[in-house]
Amino acid sequence: MKQRYVNLICFVLALLSGILTFSLKYHVLDKEKQLKKIYSDITQNQKEMHGLKTDWASLTNPEDLRIQAKQIRAKPIRAEQIIHIHQLAEKPVPIPPKKPEFKEDDNDF
Repeated sequence: MKQRYVNLICFVLALLSGILTFSLKYHVLDKEKQLKKIYSDITQNQKEMHGLKTDWASLTNPEDLRIQAKQIRAKPIRAEQIIHIHQLAEKPVPIPPKKPEFKEDDNDF
């Protein structure tokens, strides 16, 4: 009789370990899929960053900036144009209220 209970307990433990192993396997596969997606996103972001850095380098090329400044007839900044932040207005300028929108009634034709 005692042997029967031992066999039953071993069978239940083997069954539970099989179920646990099965669920753990699919949990790990799901995590691997998520990890691949993250690596793919990182690679895509790195490619975009490389492109943006290239664009930034071309946009901030000093020689190109000089040419563009001449085209728009830009003048150098004078010292009196630069102020300290405390010299700005303390209160923000009020925004004028929006004009009420005209709404047509569905009954008026």
